[in-house]
Formats: sequence, structure tokens, C-alpha cells
Amino acid sequence: MIAARLATTGRGRAVAALLAVLATAALAACNVNPYTLGGDGDGGVIGDDAGGHDDGGGTIDARPPADAAPDACLPAPESCNTVDDDCDGQTDEDFNLDADPEHCGDCATSCDYTHAFGVCNAGACERGACVPGWVDIDGNPDDCEYFCIQTGGGVEVCDGRDNDCDGQSDEGFNLDSDPNNCGTCGHACNLVHASAACDTGQCVVDACDPGYVDLNPAVPGCEYLCTPSNGGVEICDAIDNDCDGVVDDGNPGGGQACGTDTGVCTAGTTVCSFGQLFCVGGNGGGPEVCDGMDNDCDGVDDNGFDFDNDPAHCGGCTACTVAHATAGCASGGCTVGACDFGWHDRNGLPGDGCESFCIATGAELCDGVDNDCDGLVDEGFDTQTDVNNCGSCGNVCGFANATATCDAGACAIDACDPNFWDDNGLPGDGCEYGCVLTNGGVETCDGQDNDCDGVIDDGNPGANQVCGTTTGACDTGLTSCSNGAIVCVGDTGPTSETCNNVDDDCDSGVDEGYDKLNDPRYCNNCAGCSLDHAIAGCSAGSCTVLACLSGWFDGNGLPGDGCELNCTPTGQEVCDGVDNDCDGLIDDADPGLLTPGNFCDPQGECAGTSPTCTGATGWDCVYGPTVEVDGNGDIVAEESLCDGLDNDCDSPDGVIGVDEAYPLKGTACAEDGTFGTSRELGICRGTGSLVCNGSHDGLACDVTSAGATPVAETCNNVDDDCDGHVDEPYDAGGYAGVRDVVVGPVTIGGQAVVMYRYEASRPNATAASAGFVETRACSVAGRLPWAGGDHAEADAACKAAGMRLCKVTRNGSGVITADEWGRFCEGAANRTFPYGNTYQGTTCNGSDYDPVPGGVNEDFAIPTGTLAGCQSQDLGRDLSGNLKEWTEDPRTVGGQTVYTLRGGSYDNHAGGLSCDFDLTVVPSDYTFANTGFRCCALSCPAGQSECGGACVNLATSNASCGACGRACGGGEACSNGYCCPVGSRACGDQCVPNASPCP
Repeated sequence: MIAARLATTGRGRAVAALLAVLATAALAACNVNPYTLGGDGDGGVIGDDAGGHDDGGGTIDARPPADAAPDACLPAPESCNTVDDDCDGQTDEDFNLDADPEHCGDCATSCDYTHAFGVCNAGACERGACVPGWVDIDGNPDDCEYFCIQTGGGVEVCDGRDNDCDGQSDEGFNLDSDPNNCGTCGHACNLVHASAACDTGQCVVDACDPGYVDLNPAVPGCEYLCTPSNGGVEICDAIDNDCDGVVDDGNPGGGQACGTDTGVCTAGTTVCSFGQLFCVGGNGGGPEVCDGMDNDCDGVDDNGFDFDNDPAHCGGCTACTVAHATAGCASGGCTVGACDFGWHDRNGLPGDGCESFCIATGAELCDGVDNDCDGLVDEGFDTQTDVNNCGSCGNVCGFANATATCDAGACAIDACDPNFWDDNGLPGDGCEYGCVLTNGGVETCDGQDNDCDGVIDDGNPGANQVCGTTTGACDTGLTSCSNGAIVCVGDTGPTSETCNNVDDDCDSGVDEGYDKLNDPRYCNNCAGCSLDHAIAGCSAGSCTVLACLSGWFDGNGLPGDGCELNCTPTGQEVCDGVDNDCDGLIDDADPGLLTPGNFCDPQGECAGTSPTCTGATGWDCVYGPTVEVDGNGDIVAEESLCDGLDNDCDSPDGVIGVDEAYPLKGTACAEDGTFGTSRELGICRGTGSLVCNGSHDGLACDVTSAGATPVAETCNNVDDDCDGHVDEPYDAGGYAGVRDVVVGPVTIGGQAVVMYRYEASRPNATAASAGFVETRACSVAGRLPWAGGDHAEADAACKAAGMRLCKVTRNGSGVITADEWGRFCEGAANRTFPYGNTYQGTTCNGSDYDPVPGGVNEDFAIPTGTLAGCQSQDLGRDLSGNLKEWTEDPRTVGGQTVYTLRGGSYDNHAGGLSCDFDLTVVPSDYTFANTGFRCCALSCPAGQSECGGACVNLATSNASCGACGRACGGGEACSNGYCCPVGSRACGDQCVPNASPCP
């Protein structure tokens, strides 16, 4: 407070004037700026000035020393102290104790008043004018107790403020009955097609406009266009005659009997439908048909049909059908009228019609055809005995050198011609054998077929008599008839003697004339000697080596293989497939062969392999089956197997270099359709690590943490229902989308609206962290709210949740006509604060609330819904304090578009924490740590979202597929928030044909 005591004389009066100007300027500067850009400025209260009093600027009166003469005086500036300070013989002559408020009546009295200027009148203090900004409304002469600055020229208007500073706000305005300020100031009742009235703070219909009716109380106004007709009595004319919202209600004209019960007809009841009376529940019949019933309801069944002569209804309602003929009817029985061309009725039975097909070609022939169409085939021909048609027509019997006969339809030989015989018994060649009998038909060994049986000398006449000798190599045989003469068959006769241990010439002497003991030609018991690469000899009947040919050696001393060793000595035995030292032993068969050391790779799976001599190709390392080699048997440069082994032998420690072709081995993997896994999404996706697969040619994912079962979505940055979408607001696949916790619905501006119960938080926020994921907003208790975003960020977060920022609607004069945020904060009772009309400093998280008891009073945001008492009538939490909240309330100030922040924050005082405080406005790109938001929307069915002022199912809407305004293209349809080709549907995050199962 600016000091009220001012000197009234000299320099003091000038100072007083200056301080009055400064006081006025200071008070004006402290006024709340209704358009504060940035900063707080929404809860400040001008406090009392703590300055001291003006003491006039004098000094302490100087006194003479104690031993000075009584009349001694040391001049000093005069002060009001009943002392002659200036030694002029007068006391306090410069001070007017009758009028000076600083020294009123005496030097010690100062006229001080709270928030008012003091006045001294005839030495007595009186209260003067109030300090600018303060008003005396209680009549107490000691102070000006009411702080108020007049607005609107001091004329009271309905705006929640004391415009005329009389201690009352909005006096003269009845919020219970004023249709221009109904319930709250500025809330004008504007009803559709109706004049409005205000009843106990609620807008109601006073009278409907002509032609309109108020049917739905939830719709503000008279929404139904209707004029009563027919005197307001409902008739069946497709018109709402009584204007009750239902056309033809009460089934006017209905309920009367109609129709007949004759024949197939049944009676019904009249019903009013689409403005006409119909006979419902009856059957009106129709044209008569042949079905054994009275279809035309004339009392006669099947009248008009000729059952005696009409082949279409012969003997009844069934038509005659005759095969291959035109049907007839006689006395109610079906007959053959006329056969079709080529068809004949042989049996006279109408049941099979004209059953025989035949076209006459002339006289009957033996050809398997009824040529004369008499019903008989090949009559007059005997195929059983006729040799010209034996067995079948045209089969003529004939045999070579014989006469023929036909017996039981088969051709046979009757008799052979003279000197011809049927020896083979085959009729195909007739009597095939020509022959003349000799020797009386008795066979003898003469080279002739004496008995004409087709065999010469058959029976081997004169055979089987013993002939020949058995001496030496000779042996006896038996006689046989051969080529017309007797010969000795099977005997062995003498031959020239040869060295073979046999009496070849049958003279009882064996191998006479041959030296089998010394001649190498007959040595070895006549076998002779032939030795490889050697000159052979014979000793005592056995072959010997006399000498080896050049370059050959008898390495084993055995004459049987001669000089078997072809060798040229070259020195020490080496692995080359050659007997280098010509000892008859080659390569590793020779104990003298030297094996090289450190020839084979000693690492990995190669360890322990010894070199192998492979002959002409030299030494080789034959590694085991776990070592990978190329086509030449060499170790590959890079192993391809995945088996936990060092297959290319490049690991010095058995770890480095193992399965190096698979660097991902041991890393994390998931069920994403790779590495042998099925493709799962969201929480259904199991995780594990990559290991070698069973065929050791790649990696497989070893799932050690199985995926979870899909559940309904919650706002947690997790794909809970495993469909590829995270935190979607719509339902799909049998699982619910995110159900943000909302309050309402409440009818605001004629629409049912809901609002987040809690301040918006990020999907991955916790009670200790505000999170960082900004895909959408969430309404969840116990999370740090989403702070610091600008208007665009808040708006986008709400839209991603299928909602929007809470709207404030103003008319052309800026007066609020609908306030979603304010309505939910104030509740139906129009509270000043969410919890009531009286400020409670610790009920909500404002400047007066200490989130950490003890010590200093900290100011920061706390988890949503922490303070149970900070709750509105509609159960909304933290609408006062915690974070200021963006709203969709754009206004233009100084040519700049600004948006309103509502509710105040953790660092605001009482004035800025009220529900109707809307003076904090900021540009759209404003960001600060104490700024947050919450979302509103139309009250849509569960799983639907607000898009452009309408409720939409984002799972199936082609115009808003998965998000508002995201339209599917031509040939596409929306399935679970995905645009899929027509004829397909979404399975997870893939589109598959409708007829195919999900992969």
C-alpha cells in the first residue's frame, strides 16, 4: 500500500502530488491484464504496500553540552518536537498542527488509514479519499476495505464481475429467469424453431414456431416440422396427423376382417402400412391351376380341365409323356398318337412308346440288320450250317488241299485231298503236308518219311547199339540214325600224343617223347613255364627264374610271379605312389616312410587329424565329417554350417570363429515371421534368441518368452489385441479399443458431449515419469500429465484418440454461448470451483497446495486424480490447478490469434483457479511446463470416434479408415483400420482374400 501520510507544506506537498500520481500509475500497472500473452497474470492479487512512513526528512535536535550556559543555542533545522531547533525563539513554527496529517493536533499524531488518505481538520484526524482501486462499502470510517476497479464505465453488466464496485456482482440480472443470461452470464438461450425462456437457470421452450413441435427434450428447441391435419385425428394416409412424431400411429383403419375362407383362400385383417390399408394374414387366391385344389376360390377344384381326352391332363393333373411319339389320351388313359420318324411301336404298349428304331433298306440280307423292318434280323439264313455264312454273315468256310463243312456255326475240315495230310492239326493251313507212303508205311533209316507223319526217320530206327573202344583216352558210344545212315555217336577215338598226362593215341603209353623234368616248355607237369618280366628255367619239374628283364626285379623271391617289381631306385622312400628304394614296399607300407609333422590344421574340428599318404598325389589331410571341405577336400575359407563347431578350423580358442557366418546368433529375436517363426503382433509376439536350426544351415528363433493372449486395448503404447494397431480407439476382431475414462454425457449447445475425466497423459507415462510417446492422448488415473505441448500438439493428440479439444463457442460480440470445458468444471450447480463456491487452498494443486509436506511449498504437477477432493459434480478431476489446459477458444487480440488456457496450474492463486477464469490467452505456439490439456467429443456409441462433428467407426469407415480423414482409395475398403483391396479383409496388419484363412 502506498503510504497515506504526505506532508502538506513546501517540498512535502510536491512530494505528495508526485506520490499520488505514482500510486495511481502503480495501481493501474498492478491491474489484471485480461489478455496476458504468456506468463501467469491470471491469479495475482495486489498486496499491501510494506513501505515505512515519511518522517519529513528532519534530523535529531542538537543539544548543548551539559556545562554550557542555559541560554546557549546551536541553530538546526526546525523539527516538530516542541523544541526551538532553529533558535529563533519559536517552537515548531513550520508545522500546522491543525491541518498537517503527519502532525495533527501535536507532533506525535499521524493520520493513518487502511487503503485511504488521512486528513487533519482543526487538529483532528479524519479519513479522506480511498486510495485508487479501493472502495468503502461497509461505511466504516476507519478504512476502505474493498478492492475494486470499475469496468464498463461503472455500468453493471452480467459478466461475473462487480463492474460498478458496489460489492455485488451482476446485480439486476436474474440467472434463474433471464433468457440472455440463463444459468451463467452470457449464456443466451438460443433454441431451434422456438422462442426461449429461462427456468431455474435452464433454457426451456416458451413457444414453438408455427409448424414445429417439440418432441425430444434432449434437443434444444422445437426440432420437429409438422402441422396437424384431419383435425389432429390419425388416419391411414402416411402423414403424422396428430404431430406426435409417429406416422399412422395406432394402425388407423386396421384390425378389420378381410378376404374369404373358400378354397385355398383364407381371411385376414386390415393393416395400415405406408399410408394404405392392406389385408394381412390372409390368402387371396389366384388363377385356377391343376393341382387338386380350388385356387380361384370358386368352390370347385380344378374346374376347366379335360381329364378324359387332354393328354396334358390325362386322368389327372399329370401330362402324358410317350417315348419317341406324340402322346394321345383316351378315356383318361395315355396312348400312342403317332410314332416319330424311324420309330415303330412293335409291342403295342403305350408305356414304352415307339420303342423300336428302324429305317427299311430293301430285301433281307445276312448282314446283322433288319433290312425289311419286320422286327426280325437276318431271317432265312442258317449261320450254324451254311458254309457261306458260318457263325456270322459273310463268313465263308475254305481250307487248303481239303473240303470244308460248317458245324454249329464253326468251320471245320471235312476231308484232305489225296497225298495231302493235316499233320499239324491246325485248320488255318488246311491239309498242309504233301507226302506218298513208302516201305508199307513203316519207318526205316533211309532218309525218307515212310509213314507220312511229317518226320523223317522218326523213332531213330536202328539206334542205341554199343560201338567203339575204352583204351587210353578212347571210349565207347551208341549207334544212331543220322541222315539216313547208322553212325556211332558219343565214342572217343585215338588222337596224336601231346604233353597232357593222357594216352591220347590209345596205345597204353602216356606223354611219350616229352621231358617234363628239365624242359621249361613242359615243366610243371606239362603246363610249361611263362614268368612275367623274366627268363624261365625248369628244375625237377618246377619253374625257376633264370634272369630278370632289364628294369625288373624279383623282389619277393617267388618264381610264380616272375620279376614282379618294375623299379628305378631314387633314394629314401617318400609318399609318391612309387617304390623309391625298390624294396617292394610303396609309401606307407614301407616302414622307412617319413611322416611330416604339423601338416594338418590343428584348430577347431581339424584338431587331431594326421596326414594320410594318398600315393601319387602325395600327402593329404582327411578331416572328419564335422569339417567343411570343398570339392578338392580343402578346408573352406568360410564355414556355412551352424552347429556350434569350428567347421573351418579358424578358431584358436574354440570360441572365436565358431559359426562366424551367422553373426546374429545369440541376438534377440521375436515371432515376426522370420527365422522359422509365425508372424505374431503386439503382446502376442513371443521373444527369445537366435540359435542354429535343426538342419544346421541357418538360424532359428528359440522363443523363450511366449507371447500373451490378446486382450482389449488400453492406453499404454502396447498392441494389446495383436492386430498391428497400438492404442486404437475402435473395436475390431472381437476385442474392444481403448476406452478412455470420460465424464458425461452432458448436453451442451444442443449436443451430448463427454470429456476426459483426467488431464491427458502420454501412453507410456507413469506416476513418476511423464513419458515420451506422443502417438495419442490418454485419460488414465495415477499418471503424470502431458505437459509443455503447444496448441497443435494437444489438438493432434486428442484427434488421434478419436476426440478433440474442448470447445468454447462465442457470438459475434465475443460473448460465450456454449462452453464445454466450463460446463464440466462448474457442473449443473454453476460452481465457482469444481468442488464448490468457496476457495479451498489445499483441495486442488494450486500455489497454496504443498505436494511435499514440510519445508518450503514446492510447486509442480502431480499424478492425475491424486487429490480426490478436486472433483466436479460430473466427477471430472483436476479441472482446477495441476496444469493449465488448452481449449478450442480462439480469439483475436491485436491482430494475433490467441487461444485460452483454463483452470490454472500448480503455481496459480485462487483467482486463476476458478472455473470461469478465461483471461489467460496465448499464441498457438506457446509452450510452458505448467500447460496441459484434456479432450472432449460427442457422446458416440462405444468404439466410435468423433470426426468432423459426427460419430464414425474408424475400423470400417472408408472416408476415415483408422483415423479421421484418412480415406481409402478406389478399389479399397476399410477393414480394422486398414485400407484393403475390395474382396479382401485385414488379418493382423495384412490384407488377405475374404475366402482365405488368416495366415
